[in-house]
Amino acid sequence: MELLKPSESNLPLYVAALERELEEGHEPFHYSLEIIEGAKKDPSALIATFDDPVGGRLITVDAGMQRAALPSFTRWLYDGEICGSIQFRWKPGTVELPPYCLGHIGYQIFPWKRGQGLATKQLELMLGLTHNIELPYVELTTTLANVASQKVIRKNGGVFIKEFERAAEYGGGMYNLFRIDQS
Repeated sequence: MELLKPSESNLPLYVAALERELEEGHEPFHYSLEIIEGAKKDPSALIATFDDPVGGRLITVDAGMQRAALPSFTRWLYDGEICGSIQFRWKPGTVELPPYCLGHIGYQIFPWKRGQGLATKQLELMLGLTHNIELPYVELTTTLANVASQKVIRKNGGVFIKEFERAAEYGGGMYNLFRIDQS
């Protein structure tokens, strides 16, 4: 089990997992079709978006708003095939995040790989890579109903901070906020 840095050589593995998700009728990740198209049109440009230590490029967030991307990096969980992806994003010089960003770390496991403890391992591996960023803690959020993700966060040292309502202009909804100490 390892986290792979996205590259042109392993991009076909990720695209195959995204296509399988669509073929099996699962609810796709919000960016799945964009990634599949990007892999066909310009794989090197797509790969560059997965490792963006500077940020600043325009991205579309909830409700179609354009925002400057935060510095970030993505890794793919691999166990012989791509199991899911995890992203770390931050705002240099502060632990605070803009209101459209629901946490320092976001992750997902493909439906056919769930229930095997892979999300817990994926988050554990990512936390090992984030110490270089020098944040006292990282924040993660879950919907109130996502008990599985809450367990993953707690197993990795996450502490519940509060329940909050996300602003309507960023999609609304009720969320739980967790912190994981990085010191």
